[in-house]
Amino acid sequence: MKENKLPKISIIIPVLNEEEALDTLLPYLQTKAANYNQLEVIVSDGGSSDNTISIAKKFGASWLSATRGRASQMNAGAKKANGQILYFLHADSLPPKHFDQIIVSAITSGIPAGCFRLIFNMDTRGLFSIEI
Repeated sequence: MKENKLPKISIIIPVLNEEEALDTLLPYLQTKAANYNQLEVIVSDGGSSDNTISIAKKFGASWLSATRGRASQMNAGAKKANGQILYFLHADSLPPKHFDQIIVSAITSGIPAGCFRLIFNMDTRGLFSIEI
């Protein structure tokens, strides 16, 4: 499949005071995506009082203000999205290398929805690796 024929992915990131996580996530996405230029990154802010919006701008992400609350923020981001595929991502999550290719491959093979494995990077009682 040629790059320009790939469906566009809109990554929607609901945030509230997530400057540190966003400062890690956004450059990570740029380096780990197979076709970063095919992605639309939307930061949906619920009223941050830190530098979250500045970080989004620094890395060229689109951003919008939304009513506080994850669902409201995700819905607002989805309404703004131009992609054929919506990928909702927490600011403190890092998807696997070439995540965009994996998503497009799954969708084009007929899988309508999905998620990546969730592995916690803390050694804390009560937190453990799970698949969701």
